Amino acid sequence: MAQRKIKTVDGQRFEDHCDRFQERNDCILYKQGLFNTVKINKRNISTDNIHGAAGEMMILVLMVLGVLMAGFVILSNSAR
Repeated sequence: MAQRKIKTVDGQRFEDHCDRFQERNDCILYKQGLFNTVKINKRNISTDNIHGAAGEMMILVLMVLGVLMAGFVILSNSAR
């Protein structure tokens, strides 16, 4: 599961699974618990990083596309 880390200008840090963060136009809602949601103003964010499953999935997709392209080239060359 992908992780998201947000650091605000005033030093607050929020780190959790991406599914706990919800994007809005002017803010990000962070669900800390069942009844506790924090509103993070986007203008107050100094860093916002997402890492984990999203990056791993992109690598997998690129590997599959590379294998498919190689197979296509081999088949098109053998058909001549």
